[in-house]
Amino acid sequence: MTEINQEKHKKKTKGCLIIVIITAVLLLISISVAIYFTSHKLLLLIQENEEAANNLIKQSEQKIIQTAQSMTRSAEELEKSLDALSKSDDIQKLSSEDNEEAVENVRKAFQNYKETHQETKAVFIGTADKEMYLYPQMELPRDYDPTSRSWYTNALDKNGFTWSEPYVDAVTGEAIISLSFPVLDKDELIGVIAFDLNMDLIAEEIKEMKLGTNGYMMITDQNGIVIMHPDKALIGMPIPSDALKSLSDVGDTGLVKYTYQEVDQIAAYSKIDKMNLILIGVIENK
Repeated sequence: MTEINQEKHKKKTKGCLIIVIITAVLLLISISVAIYFTSHKLLLLIQENEEAANNLIKQSEQKIIQTAQSMTRSAEELEKSLDALSKSDDIQKLSSEDNEEAVENVRKAFQNYKETHQETKAVFIGTADKEMYLYPQMELPRDYDPTSRSWYTNALDKNGFTWSEPYVDAVTGEAIISLSFPVLDKDELIGVIAFDLNMDLIAEEIKEMKLGTNGYMMITDQNGIVIMHPDKALIGMPIPSDALKSLSDVGDTGLVKYTYQEVDQIAAYSKIDKMNLILIGVIENK
């Protein structure tokens, strides 16, 4: 090969090498740009998901607090209703000897109240002389003594409105709670008046509430016994999570992170002190 041809070959080889290098550099730049934009989009997506998750947690916590406040207002309205019934003239006359008319009027008043308040299962009064008047009427044992019952004695001990521990009716499966209040004529005790209330109807609004896609709400008593839950089989049972069993020992509202059945979850809770209940909203912690 002549020197001229050798020189041409070198130049051609060098030119090809430069083209290959430039192509490789451009390809590397393109890959880097693609990786950058893909990573940036992924980062934005992660940030958006985190922001959405945080918003869901905040919204859920706010819903729980607002619902607990609403239930507290409902409890206060029930107390006002019971107080109004206790002050009726016929209730005040129950301690007199000639009280047949008063008894009949009391039963009518109880009936009228129950039939206009769907959440009320029963209205009743136990008197200091151990008489019991109630609506709807039911057969009681001959030796039934209302003055020995917790709804009666607790109201006297507290000398004011008293909310019982909720319990599950063995027949209907409904969660029931009692509200009682002592009735006085000046300083003389007439007895204790009370409502039996259906918790499902008092807290009906929570059934319609949604917490994200899979979230749900429930109610427990202060001992961690489930009072309301989407899974009816859990009602009356201890709450199935150790992390939620001790909520009565912590603050009035807050968040708890825990794992249940290998799923990370967050519970927002708020206490309803007046009714001795805890409202809990559960969402998945993704």
